[in-house]
Amino acid sequence: MPDGATPPTRLPPFTAAQTLNSKFIPSVLIVGAGIGGITLALDLDEAGLTNWINSQWTETHPDHREIQRYWADIVRTQGLTNRLRLQHDYIKAEWDAAQNVYHVTLRDLVNDKEVVYDCNVLVCATGAFSEPNRIPLEGEDAFEGKVVHAARWPRDMSVESLRDKNVVVVGNGCSGVQIIGTLGLDPRIKMTALARGQQWFMPSSNGGIKASRNSAPNSEQLRAIRARWPILQRLHRWIFLALADQRFYYQWAKSGEKARKKIERDIGAWMVARAPPNLKDKIVPNFPFQAKRYIFEDGYFAAINQPQNRAVYGRIAGLTPTGVLTDDNEEIPADVVVLSTGYAADHIDMQVDGENDSTRNYDGKGDLVYYHGIALPGMPNYYTMMGNNFLVNHSSVTEVLEIQASYITQVLVAMRDNNIPKLEVKKAAAKAYDNHIAAQLELTTWPLVNNYWRKGGSGRIFTHYPGPISQQWWDNAWPVWADYTGGEKLARRQKIRKILFALLLLVGGTVGGAKLWAAGAPQSLVSAGGEVAQWLVGVVSQIAQRLHLK
Repeated sequence: MPDGATPPTRLPPFTAAQTLNSKFIPSVLIVGAGIGGITLALDLDEAGLTNWINSQWTETHPDHREIQRYWADIVRTQGLTNRLRLQHDYIKAEWDAAQNVYHVTLRDLVNDKEVVYDCNVLVCATGAFSEPNRIPLEGEDAFEGKVVHAARWPRDMSVESLRDKNVVVVGNGCSGVQIIGTLGLDPRIKMTALARGQQWFMPSSNGGIKASRNSAPNSEQLRAIRARWPILQRLHRWIFLALADQRFYYQWAKSGEKARKKIERDIGAWMVARAPPNLKDKIVPNFPFQAKRYIFEDGYFAAINQPQNRAVYGRIAGLTPTGVLTDDNEEIPADVVVLSTGYAADHIDMQVDGENDSTRNYDGKGDLVYYHGIALPGMPNYYTMMGNNFLVNHSSVTEVLEIQASYITQVLVAMRDNNIPKLEVKKAAAKAYDNHIAAQLELTTWPLVNNYWRKGGSGRIFTHYPGPISQQWWDNAWPVWADYTGGEKLARRQKIRKILFALLLLVGGTVGGAKLWAAGAPQSLVSAGGEVAQWLVGVVSQIAQRLHLK
């Protein structure tokens, strides 16, 4: 520490439970108070309490204000407010092996000083996409207008403030399409949509190819029904997830090819019909459907067809004092440039020094070898929400966060109930899981394109999970304690339970078959019972294999 510097204030853990109870109760620090962090906090408060359902959504895809209000209400009503530490920047965490705690250094932005929290368990819930991909722009210093990134939208930049101005939106990914579909429908904003490549756009999930917007209002009657019978809302969600999981089939390179070709013809024709004249021969991508995430167009085509707007394909080469310069040397007048250029997915958000490894030893997130997208070898008691290879390309990220929150909660409950001060995933287990995921990824269409999912744009795919959410849930339904150093006692119990379960199934099937035979049941029925028993044995064998049982 430099001479004269003020030492950081050392604060007590977030919980005082350890002073009130002889049982080990791990103190937990969650860095990040977004959807993932809040969901995990709720799970830790009441084990298994996830899938918070709001029956009063005004529409199927509400805007950010309604979504933010919903999560703020959850924090307030569920007693999380007094445990939030807002206006703090994370600096670093260091593992103390003597005490089995992390010393976490934060900067209190209000009082402009460093503070240190000690916690037994540290969770990174900063989100998979928190760091904007801010591309360098030659000539930006001389540009007379304003450049903003979609992820850092100024609070004072309203639709009204952009009227009578030239706005260039760079990028046609999810953020870019939403911005274009909003700004481009205002007749007083002259907008140019600049994109370097094509995307597979999808019609509305509610109104089909005739709908102008993806979102549809929820009637007062529907909202009243859901408020009275919340199970209907849950049922709707399960149906949605099941239908979304069916879409994953398109992403298998070989088995999904026939179905993929058909949907490419149908959607391609729809895109050509809606594209402006200058894009009709360019709009359809040359890569497979869902090799990249498809995008609900949500007003995009209506916007780029407005007379004051235009859409062009090309790369931004730099800025002039009054505009955007493309790679074919065209200058596009611009007062405001919006960069919808995505996020730096390879950015490591948190510096963590574990017992035998540190995030500082890696150039980027894509170099880390995660176990189930949650744990890292060499870093005990450190868990991540949305770690490597846990994103999905076709469905709800909220569901994914709930799966991880449930897993982490099971780990912490086991630590508490069994007085386990330290758990660390084994390096061999993490490597084996990573190799399994890598092999599955090669069976998808994703390796056919270069994008931010891949290390360096063209290397290993480190962001996405290669399977439907139902499979993802099964893979993470419970921890495999044999894969954790410190979990030996739990692994023995787990092995005994699974063996007993297998024996009960076998005995039950044998007794049932014998009774059917003794009762003179038809041979076909007895055979059917035997097939069911064999199927159950197969299920048990899969469980045993997953738990490393011999």
